[in-house]
Amino acid sequence: MTDKKDYVILGLNSQGLFLARKLARKARVLHCVGRTPSEIGLSSRHGRKYIAPSGAELQTVVQQILRGTVDGKPYAFIGSGDYLDIILAEYPEVFDLLNVVGADIDLLTALNSKTVVYRMLAGALIKTPRTCLLSELVTEAVRFPIMAKWDTKELREKPFGKTLVIRNRDELYSFLKTVDVGKYGSHVVMQEYIDRSGVSELGYGAYYENGKEIAAMVFVQKRQYPMGIASFALELKGQFAEAIRTDMRKFFSSIGYRGFVQVDLLADSKDNEYYVLDVNPRPWSSTRILERKYPGLIEYVIGEIDHLEETRTTKPIGFVRVISDLKAVFLDTKESGCLRVAKDACHDYIRCNCVVDEFDPTDLGPSLALLKRLVGGVVRCIRSSICG
Repeated sequence: MTDKKDYVILGLNSQGLFLARKLARKARVLHCVGRTPSEIGLSSRHGRKYIAPSGAELQTVVQQILRGTVDGKPYAFIGSGDYLDIILAEYPEVFDLLNVVGADIDLLTALNSKTVVYRMLAGALIKTPRTCLLSELVTEAVRFPIMAKWDTKELREKPFGKTLVIRNRDELYSFLKTVDVGKYGSHVVMQEYIDRSGVSELGYGAYYENGKEIAAMVFVQKRQYPMGIASFALELKGQFAEAIRTDMRKFFSSIGYRGFVQVDLLADSKDNEYYVLDVNPRPWSSTRILERKYPGLIEYVIGEIDHLEETRTTKPIGFVRVISDLKAVFLDTKESGCLRVAKDACHDYIRCNCVVDEFDPTDLGPSLALLKRLVGGVVRCIRSSICG
């Protein structure tokens, strides 16, 4: 893969933007495919842009790309969870038409399902929340609160959002009236609710090659905006982090994993206990933090170099999505009524070797697009307050 190739990035959120910027000078032609016009990578100056909201439209785009390819199959990165879901559910032929960097379709399908991956993790003695399918739920035995989640993140009209916390039996009966168990019973999982007070939200991010961990780190997801997407993450060091990394390495090595992967965890470092919540078999929003720890990571992935060295720093490596983190700090400060969160954020920035996500002086489009959204949100908030 040392000669210039055509590359395709499927999904243009933060991780897709990171890949586009890294691959822009290395590709013969760089194709950047977004699912919606709001994806931040579409504002970048890099790559030929396409929008494909569905599997059928993605098929049209891929065929268009292939017609312009002169030297074998283009190499492709699945850069978002949404596109992974689209491909697995609607257009698996992508794996035949493109050289997809990462795991094969069967393993991706398994890891993309909560019920399947939880069984796999249980076999490796890694803890996960108690979970069952909605169709298997025994309502009389439920202990509240409980969470409803989707087994896979399929893109379709749904009777509830990403997750739903059900706090009592009345809410459960209301939920069962809203959700068609016959239709969704095998697609919705009911999961024990883990109280997040006193625990940390951690992440394990890595790149594997045929079961061998090439680059990896554990990080604390200190703030999120929007919910579920880290706006500030900080490298976690020490024995507990090494224990998590060892467990993850054993698991992914045992299944011969290859490609990028990120795991969401809830952890209590006092008891050295953790639960795996989600496995994301693809690049994730803060992938750039791993590249700071292992310079040349993308060059390694595409075959330009054959060895990586871990950066040794006295400060932990941090990752910040500036505009999103400002929103997170503002909302947390507004909710708490004190400046503690803002002070913690300033301390976080000072004490780490920080990687800034969207901002790049040579590619200002994404930063300006985010700034425009921020200003628009502030204006709407002010108008709402005045009208109220």
